[in-house]
Amino acid sequence: MIKKIFNQAELIKLAIFLTVFGFVLLAFNLPFIARVNDFYAALKDGEQKLAAQSKAGSSLDKAQEDYSAFNALIPEAEDLFTASGQELKLITDLEQLAATHNLTQKLNLSPDRVNYSDQLEALTLSLELKGGFNDLLAYLADLSQRRFSLNVNAISLTQLDQNSLEIKLLTNTYWLKP
Repeated sequence: MIKKIFNQAELIKLAIFLTVFGFVLLAFNLPFIARVNDFYAALKDGEQKLAAQSKAGSSLDKAQEDYSAFNALIPEAEDLFTASGQELKLITDLEQLAATHNLTQKLNLSPDRVNYSDQLEALTLSLELKGGFNDLLAYLADLSQRRFSLNVNAISLTQLDQNSLEIKLLTNTYWLKP
C-alpha cells in the first residue's frame, strides 16, 4: 500500500493555498494581458490603415497627380516672396521706416545665402534699433505689414537710459531666385 504523504487537512490547506496563489497571479497578470491585447489591437489597426492607404492610391500615379496639383499652385505662391536682386530696396525701405519712427538703425545683410530649393533662398539680416519704446513698437508693427518676408530668429531688448531702448533683431529674409 502507498504511504500517505499528506493527510486530508494538509491537502485541503494545499488546495486553498494553490487556489489563492492562482488568483494572486491572475490579478497581477491581468493588466499585462490587457496591455498585450491593446498592443495587438493597435498593430492590427495600423495594418488595416496601411492596407487602406495602399488601396487608396499611394502609388506613383497618385504621387504624380499630387505633384502636378502643387506645381500648378507655384505661380500663386511666387507673390509671397520677393525676387532676388532687390536687397537694396529692402535696405532702403527699412531705413525709411526707421526714419519715419525717429529711430537710429544699423543694418547688416549677410552675403551668405542659404539655398532651400532651386527657387528659394534666405539671407541673414541683423537690425539694431535705438529709440523710444512707443517708436520701437510702431516700427515693429509697420515692419510686420511690409511685403518683404522677414522671420525673426532672435530678439534682444536693452534699456539704455530712462527714455531710450535698444532692440537687436536677428532675422532671415526669403527671396526667389531669378
